[in-house]
Amino acid sequence: KKNQLTRLAETSFERTVTEGITVYRHGTSEATACAVVDGSLEKYIDIGDIAVAIGSVLRQSVWGLELMTQPGLRFHYSLRSGPDGARLLEWHVRDLMQLCADDPDVHTRLLTALTVQQEHTIRSLEKSLALALAVQPIIDSQDIALHDKYEMLLAFTAEVCHASCGCLVRFEPHQNLIRVEASQGYREITQGSVFSLQ
Repeated sequence: KKNQLTRLAETSFERTVTEGITVYRHGTSEATACAVVDGSLEKYIDIGDIAVAIGSVLRQSVWGLELMTQPGLRFHYSLRSGPDGARLLEWHVRDLMQLCADDPDVHTRLLTALTVQQEHTIRSLEKSLALALAVQPIIDSQDIALHDKYEMLLAFTAEVCHASCGCLVRFEPHQNLIRVEASQGYREITQGSVFSLQ
C-alpha cells in the first residue's frame, strides 16, 4: 500500500558498491535487509575458509533477515556485489522490526516474501550438497577407468542440473592450456580438445 511503501522508503538508505564487495553475511550482528535496485549480488555458501558461488540475486529482489524467517538455517552464506557492482536500498533490522510492530500487515507481507526466497536458497544449497555427495562414490571408485569417470560425472551432473551441454576440463596454467577431458552437447568442443587458457 502507498503509505506502507512511504514508510519503507523513509527508513531505507541507499548504497552503491563496486564488484566483489561483501554486502551481507549470514549471522552478523549488524544485520540489514537489502533490495537490489541495479546490478546484481552473487550468493556464496561459506565452507570453512572457502566461498562457493551458488547463484545470483537479481534486480528488484529483496534479501536478508534470515534470523526472522529461518532461525534454524543450516548453512552460512554471504552476498557480494556482482561483476557490474550494485546499487542497493538497505534497512537496519531495528527499523524494519519497528515498522512491523507498528503495522502487522507489513510484517506478514515482508515475512512471506523473505521466507519464499530463503526456502529457495536452502533448496538450491541442499541440491548442490546432495550432488556433491552423490558423485563422491564415482570419484572414489577403484573399478572405473578415469575416462569413464569423467563421462559418468558429466552425464550425472547434466541430468541433475537439467543442462543440455557441458564439459569437464583440466586447467594447466603453467602451460597456458585448457584440456577437455569429456564433452557433451557441443559440436566443436570434444574430448581431447585443447584451448589457450587466455
